[in-house]
Amino acid sequence: MKKRGNFIRLVISCLLICIVFLGCEATIPEDVRVTYNCDVKVFSLNTKIKVSKNGDEIGEVTGDIFKFIEDPLTFKDKNGNAIAYAGDSYNFFAQDDHGIYLNNEFVYDMKGNVTFIGESYEIYDKDKSFVAKVSFNGSNTSGKMYNSSDVLIAEYTSGYLNKDFDIHIYYKCDIDENAIIMIFSSYYSDYAADSSEGHDDD
Repeated sequence: MKKRGNFIRLVISCLLICIVFLGCEATIPEDVRVTYNCDVKVFSLNTKIKVSKNGDEIGEVTGDIFKFIEDPLTFKDKNGNAIAYAGDSYNFFAQDDHGIYLNNEFVYDMKGNVTFIGESYEIYDKDKSFVAKVSFNGSNTSGKMYNSSDVLIAEYTSGYLNKDFDIHIYYKCDIDENAIIMIFSSYYSDYAADSSEGHDDD
């Protein structure tokens, strides 16, 4: 009976740990202007991310179904209109570079860096001026974007063992919100390819 009681307590403890890791949401800081919820779809041959704002779906980011080592992404609104695009240039050592386009106009260059733990990028505008840096931890649960004055302007959060992610944009951010969605979606695509996770969510 004692062994059975210990086993039951162990099972309950494991379940509680899983609930903490999978079910808890981080508290949103008060100075966040808007939060986008990004639902990574599973059983899809290409990258597919449903984007919602205030509980309402606003569009979808999709990748190339014929991708090999590069995964360009397109952001379409609910009516199927393409509103943003992220190109993908493969780098052997560093993370991939991504050209960010809004309404068919080039706006930012997302340059991948060489890092040993996590991922990091530098963002330059069309005049090649440095505008932001963004870095992610090794477990794909946290990413932070700082502007050229080292002020936090956007944040990426995800749960352990969970591919969905949230994008928090702060009041001090002066980068277009759709561009930030494409920057964080491009990072996710790079991370998924590097970790060979694929897209196996619901």
